[in-house]
Amino acid sequence: MARNRISQIKRSINTNSIVLIIAAALILEIISTIQYQYVREEIAVDLHLRAQSELLAKSLAIQNVMSQVEAAVGNHVWDAQRLISEGDSAFSVVKRLVEQNPNIKGSSFSFMPDYYPDKGYWFESYAVRRDSDEIELMQLGSADHDYTQAEFYKIPIETDSARWTDPYLDNDGARMILTTFSIPVHDATKKPVAVLDADISLDWLKSILDINYVNPSSYNILISRSGQLMSYPQDEYVMLKTINDVAKEKQDPAFTNFAINFVNGERGNAVFKDNDGEKYHVFYAPVGGETGWSLAVVSSEKEIFGNYNKMKGNLLILRIIALAVLIFIIFRSVRNINKLQKITVERERIKSELQIASQIQDGMLPDNITVDFNGAKVEVVGLLNPAKEVGGDLYDFFVKDDRLYFCIGDVSGKGVPAAMFMTVTRSLFRTIAPYTLKAAKILWYMNRTMANINETNMFVTFFVGIYDMKTRRLNYSNGGHNGPVIIENGIIKQLEVIPNLPLGVFPDFDYAEQETSLEKDSMIFLYTDGLTEAMNLNKQEFGEERMIDALRKFAHEHKDLTPNAILEGMKDKIKDFVDKAEQSDDLTMLSIKIKDTTEKPMKNALKIENKISAIKQLNEFVDNVCKENLFSEENSMQLKLVIEETVANIINYGYPDGSSDEIDISLIISEGNTRIEIKDHGLEFDPTKVNDADVDGSVEERPIGGLGIFLVRQFTDDMHYKRENNTNILVLNKKIK
Repeated sequence: MARNRISQIKRSINTNSIVLIIAAALILEIISTIQYQYVREEIAVDLHLRAQSELLAKSLAIQNVMSQVEAAVGNHVWDAQRLISEGDSAFSVVKRLVEQNPNIKGSSFSFMPDYYPDKGYWFESYAVRRDSDEIELMQLGSADHDYTQAEFYKIPIETDSARWTDPYLDNDGARMILTTFSIPVHDATKKPVAVLDADISLDWLKSILDINYVNPSSYNILISRSGQLMSYPQDEYVMLKTINDVAKEKQDPAFTNFAINFVNGERGNAVFKDNDGEKYHVFYAPVGGETGWSLAVVSSEKEIFGNYNKMKGNLLILRIIALAVLIFIIFRSVRNINKLQKITVERERIKSELQIASQIQDGMLPDNITVDFNGAKVEVVGLLNPAKEVGGDLYDFFVKDDRLYFCIGDVSGKGVPAAMFMTVTRSLFRTIAPYTLKAAKILWYMNRTMANINETNMFVTFFVGIYDMKTRRLNYSNGGHNGPVIIENGIIKQLEVIPNLPLGVFPDFDYAEQETSLEKDSMIFLYTDGLTEAMNLNKQEFGEERMIDALRKFAHEHKDLTPNAILEGMKDKIKDFVDKAEQSDDLTMLSIKIKDTTEKPMKNALKIENKISAIKQLNEFVDNVCKENLFSEENSMQLKLVIEETVANIINYGYPDGSSDEIDISLIISEGNTRIEIKDHGLEFDPTKVNDADVDGSVEERPIGGLGIFLVRQFTDDMHYKRENNTNILVLNKKIK
């Protein structure tokens, strides 16, 4: 018996042990699977952010070179048009263009056939910079070199517009692969008669495209508007094949679709396989500007998830060891399973080589928006008034998943460098913000990226807020910027903010996060120091005190203060203060209003004696209500006539014994409707049962009475009557917007 009992206990222990081991193994596998999936998704998000950053950095670098060439040619067009009547001066124009612009390899001034009869049918003056830095002048036009059929000449003449050509091999002039920017030149009749162009060598592209930030083995693909390969890992394909040729070789539908979208100048990402079955992730976007080029970043999936797969194998070994330890100690005691080590994905620093560009686009600023949500309306209006042609201030906002993301910032310095740094800041905000619900995390990612690419030692003061329209909670974080001002129920207060450091200073700085609630019918006012530091001729600054006083005055004077009114009003205050002093800094403001749109009926009530003399008091009451609610003159007249006619009838016919009484009149006004309630204690009388008067018959034949009720029915939408507790209750409804 004892021996059987021991056997049963052993079997029970063995069974429980097996169950415990299986359960532990299943739990470990489920935890690992969830963890693996989370890590894989994080790697994918990180890859997307880094690829977009690389595309942006290299596109800006390419656009910078192109913009310099475009500006140089554009600056010399006036010189070409001025000297167009002098054929020999054409060589001086192209020589100056090449001499003054190191990026330009060569330049030609090409005229319509027989424009200068003494110089022959073709006349193309050309200047080229040789390797010795000597500038060689030549006349290239001839039957063997018919430039009139070339893209750089033909399209600008036909379209009368500037044009970048696809890359081509120039065997006659520069004797290398070039791309050309051409602008038509007009004669005195505004007719295009020649083309001035600039050739640039594509050697500089290699120095830009050879820098890889995504992964060590990543590579770039650069194509022209026609799909011609300008950069590809196989050098023998460059300038000899198109991206569609590569698609035919790979025979992968995913790569074919990518090639089609790539040539069409679209933006996106895809996954394709090479001929060995290895997967690659490609991210692509148009370069921008007038080139028509597109750029792609390609990374091997094996390299992207290499550390991830290695980690997965190591964790499998750890799980086996953990189970072995569990089996060893299960008969002695139950011990806590070692916690799985938290896996962190080492994020590579995002390094982007950005060159300072020469101009910034006003179109990057978002349009003002109004969003209706759950009984509230959120209205966002921004204003940016730069001190110079371009500025370093910025603001941005967008709505995603019932949340309003918004920011405002101020770049150190002014002019073009600040504008370009502002462009990078705004692009990073747009790239990072949609993937997180925490403002501090947005600042952390932006600061890390900007500090790593900040070769000019610039920085940005930056404020980010995320307003949840469901919970009415504002999550925010500040990077050394001015704290916003909150306006609630006419009370002005500055939002409490932790200053933190500006963006772009220390890459590992942790930003503090804050949160607060905002009531309906409140407003957020954000600004840059261009407002408070606006200076007049006496070197006095506008200051925060004047700003707060102005906001308090706006809130007091306007019953329904709008974001646009507050920005325009503050702009006028600054203008009056500085007077004729030159604007010293960018002026940027952002106003966000949260308004309760829940319908709130308005009740107006009056008691009068049942005497005809009280009609004057009644009319004054109705006039005031109509004026306060901005009723039209026609609606006011009709409403006054209805109430006066009804009350007069009650006074005249409801009290034949001459008894004294009070008549209650109430006007309840809601959106689109006015409800009239009239209560008296006179004789019972139901006007809804009275037939309309015969207004078509002659006055002599028409019976007396009924005309007043007819008018009331004409000027109202419905009529209800009841007798309750010896009280006549008449309800009239009139639709009035």
